[in-house]
Amino acid sequence: SYATVYLGIETGASYQLNSSCEFCTVDYPGDDFAGKRTAENTRQTVEGKVAGGSSSKVTVMSRFGNIRLVK
Repeated sequence: SYATVYLGIETGASYQLNSSCEFCTVDYPGDDFAGKRTAENTRQTVEGKVAGGSSSKVTVMSRFGNIRLVK
């Protein structure tokens, strides 16, 4: 909460993404994403696969702090 999260995942990496944030945004590779994106009032959720998905999983939840997955 209250701090931006930088994960620095390599461009082109394949993984399953599950993120939720309130009063913030999620920055992820949207061009390589397949799944569900929801934005309601102050809440944003992203659930699906990036670059085809793999057994790797990224789960991030935040309040008041942005989430940055890419370098």
